[in-house]
Amino acid sequence: MYINMKDNNYQIHPTTPMFSSELIQYFLINNIQIGLNYYFNSDFYDGLIYHNLSHYINFVLSYAINKQLKVFIEINDPLKTNRDNQIRTLLPNYVYQSKIYYDYKFFSIQIKYTLQSKNFKKSTITQDENEIKRFD
Repeated sequence: MYINMKDNNYQIHPTTPMFSSELIQYFLINNIQIGLNYYFNSDFYDGLIYHNLSHYINFVLSYAINKQLKVFIEINDPLKTNRDNQIRTLLPNYVYQSKIYYDYKFFSIQIKYTLQSKNFKKSTITQDENEIKRFD
């Protein structure tokens, strides 16, 4: 965005660095796997625009019933941490403001079933054999 204004009443703020981080942590307890995802964006100045802080948390739980059957439970933003992402101008005579509400909490249950194919016996090749007999 480029703005050319002939007014001495405003001051352009220098652009400040933005810190963005995503922390993904998994815990494994017996057949239960717990995953936490935390995302963070710091507030920063971008010339004439100020960006507010934004962050959220996701939660995933998976449970292996056996080798073939696994159940997943996912909760997106259960604590309503990602409510708004706001930007606004820093000019006294010019107002622009954008506010976005990320109210997309959801809860999902997934069931994963893996079909197993036939297991074949291991066979080793000797010096006088040219190939492995795979389908014995």
